[in-house]
Amino acid sequence: MNRYSTYGDSVVLPATAMVATPNNLSSVEAAACWMQYLTAYMLIEFAGMKAGDDVLITVAASSVGLAAIQVAKAVGARPIATTHNQNKVQPLLDAGAESVINTKEGKLVDEVMRFTKGKGANNIFDPVVGPQLAELCEAAAQDANIFAYGALSAEPSPLPLLVGIQKCLTFRTYALFIITTQPERLARARRWVLDGLTQGKLKPVIAKMFPFRQMAEAHHFMESNEQIGKIVVTVP
Repeated sequence: MNRYSTYGDSVVLPATAMVATPNNLSSVEAAACWMQYLTAYMLIEFAGMKAGDDVLITVAASSVGLAAIQVAKAVGARPIATTHNQNKVQPLLDAGAESVINTKEGKLVDEVMRFTKGKGANNIFDPVVGPQLAELCEAAAQDANIFAYGALSAEPSPLPLLVGIQKCLTFRTYALFIITTQPERLARARRWVLDGLTQGKLKPVIAKMFPFRQMAEAHHFMESNEQIGKIVVTVP
């Protein structure tokens, strides 16, 4: 992003960053694809998520959260979504989540354990961390993976080491560049995502579209945190 500017009506990008658009996608859908699916792909590449796994997806109404729901469903895993906005509960169920926890009303650990019949989540996918890490560890199953792909909380993230040892948890931080800067991993990720898009198992969710002249308004909408899915800016 520092080397190649993309906020313009024409841009220059390296060939390695380009992917052919599947025929079944519109240009708007194609523009809304890659960042979130390559981020959610970590559940395949590093966790080996499979059919029957329970995956806890926090902040699930984000584009990455919605992508993770679709990725989980694509392999037969069971996505458990969280939100703190009651207005996003039904849209998350409509998006494929098998259970949605409103963290303002229900206790995260209790709800996860209820849904998994006391087993806990096999994989946890979280961009917040902070003090919530203790709850995530409590909600995890034995030998579970906890992925931190962001740090939305400004507070410290103390690791509950005793719980981690008792459950043999794997805690991993993740940035998209571990995929995009390694050609073999990027090739696997591209194939997996393209297959999902072509088969219709993956389909980007568009929250709202803005014309290019309304770029500022698009950012204001993003800052409102009311969107569910991707915000797309179109060029005439």
